[in-house]
Amino acid sequence: MSLTRPRYALIERRVSHILDMARVTRPPVPVEAIVRAHSEITVRYSDLQEVSGLVIRKGTSVVIGVNKAHPVARKRFTLAHEFGHAVLHVGQELRFDPMRRRKALM
Repeated sequence: MSLTRPRYALIERRVSHILDMARVTRPPVPVEAIVRAHSEITVRYSDLQEVSGLVIRKGTSVVIGVNKAHPVARKRFTLAHEFGHAVLHVGQELRFDPMRRRKALM
């Protein structure tokens, strides 16, 4: 029995390709620069209340929304996470992940 899901191999290949294209060979990964290098993606920092981040797709255009009220590290994680949804879930018009309780994050 395999402990990894078959989709993980696809995700690993996509991540490797994105990092190769950005010439990233070691941490820290310049998440915002990588996302902004994709001309079809716009990043918006807004008051999203209970939502950490979201992806809205209209045709070939994508908007990634990030909750501006969150700490810097959380915003960076959310941007990377939503970018993953943007490149992995092509065709989904809207995708969002509700903010988890802060206690669960600590």
